[in-house]
Amino acid sequence: SSSTSTAFTREFGQLFYSSGITNSIDAENYATGGFSNVRGNPIFFTRAGYINGSTLNYRTNYGYYWSSVNGGVSGQAYYAYFYGSSLNSAYAYNNNENKYSGYSVRCLTETDIHTATVNFAGTGISSVTFTNGAETQTVSTSGGTASLKQGVNYKITASMATGYEFTSWATAVNGTLGSTSTNPSTYRVDDDTTLTVTGQESPSYTVTVNFDPNVSSVGFYNADLGSTQQVTTSGGTVTLKRGVNYVVSSSYASGYVADSWTTTNDGAFSSTTANATTYVTNGATTINLQSREATYMQDLTLASCQALAASDQYMVQDRRDHSDYSVRYINGACWMTQNLRITGTVSATDSNFTGNDFNVSAYSLDSTDSSYSGHCNGANGYNYACSEDSGDNIKGVWYNFAAATAGTILGSSNSNVPTQDICPAGWHMPNKNSNAAGSIDGLLSYKNSFLPIDGGYYNDSGSLVYRTEGFWWASTAYSGSTTTGRYNLGYYNVQNKDILHVGGITEYTNACWSRRMIGVYMRCVRTT
Repeated sequence: SSSTSTAFTREFGQLFYSSGITNSIDAENYATGGFSNVRGNPIFFTRAGYINGSTLNYRTNYGYYWSSVNGGVSGQAYYAYFYGSSLNSAYAYNNNENKYSGYSVRCLTETDIHTATVNFAGTGISSVTFTNGAETQTVSTSGGTASLKQGVNYKITASMATGYEFTSWATAVNGTLGSTSTNPSTYRVDDDTTLTVTGQESPSYTVTVNFDPNVSSVGFYNADLGSTQQVTTSGGTVTLKRGVNYVVSSSYASGYVADSWTTTNDGAFSSTTANATTYVTNGATTINLQSREATYMQDLTLASCQALAASDQYMVQDRRDHSDYSVRYINGACWMTQNLRITGTVSATDSNFTGNDFNVSAYSLDSTDSSYSGHCNGANGYNYACSEDSGDNIKGVWYNFAAATAGTILGSSNSNVPTQDICPAGWHMPNKNSNAAGSIDGLLSYKNSFLPIDGGYYNDSGSLVYRTEGFWWASTAYSGSTTTGRYNLGYYNVQNKDILHVGGITEYTNACWSRRMIGVYMRCVRTT
């Protein structure tokens, strides 16, 4: 064997007292040793004490075992010690544990490492990932290799390009697969070997779309595939790939919104009541869309929101520009679950609206000042109402704080709490106030109801950054060292996390906040 033996490391020593490991003792040999059950494997340790000069200390009471790792103080090292029925790991912190002391030594055999060559067969394979606890290796090109420990079961996962799907695993001799037909699977090697993953293009199916006369159109879009398919006549069809999530949007005659989506067994919607939803199919299916007369946001009270939106999304319409939004009753308040997207110049005196549809007497984003590529770079973002329209109903619009407050909070050092904003009448920008209704803190346990999205924010250079995260304004001034910031609700969808937060996660140890010049999302809340 090519294995080598070494004194165990500090990390190896820590195995003996990790949470969940049980230890047992041989009662007949209590004075001379005992057994420690290390991850299911019994190991015998003697309590031989240690030598200091010519003196043997703590014989029959303690067993001391060197590691190969130097301590934090010159002349000292890490070690493990055995006492009674427990094995512990500690740092040598006084003269009795310096390197001149005589401790026992136990050797270990390092696990053999073997090379697994990964071949991509067929089409559409992006990568193969090998996972063993915290250890992760990813092979992104055919013929790439992974270094795997002998005899260890790795979780293997094939990542596929959109529109393609996994079909099978295969291995040469010296490799063992848990399953050849499932993804993920498990894989173990006993020597150098080859692993092959095969993929194929996903099959396409015809989906028939039926809707009532108040529906104008239904569109299907996937960002990776790039093209949009539009149905403008009831009974029309689209061609969708199996297993692909499509964003489905719908448009209506004035005063109407989605009431319900239904589909046959091979299809599934993420929401069956929202104008904008997602859809995936595994076969030829039929979709039916039913509309209803719109409920205006300005007329929806907290009590009616609770009655209509406590268990699912409910579609409402903003009377100001006839934009449709999903809302949900969450933790004592009625929340928008889509991003606000009002833009341009809208006046409360416009003949299409009534003055009490607004929280301000007039809301205007001047066309020369509204873009981050115009007057909104740098410190100007504190004094101009700046927004950036994504052009779709999912991401909506990014607003700086001046825009979100309809131009009422201006200047770089303004920490006033806004009393006006661009929400519909009866709605307002949320605050940060513990877990009170209408506070961003009260949303943290309701991610699935709030329907957060990523998309990043516009920085003071006019660049869209942190696109795998999402941020929403709160009215409360940041309590840190700057007067330029406001708290944000954050959505973190990175490194296997998928959470709402206001700060305090590993990657964000401080509060989640933004300078007011930054462009982030806006969602309004109703508390009355």
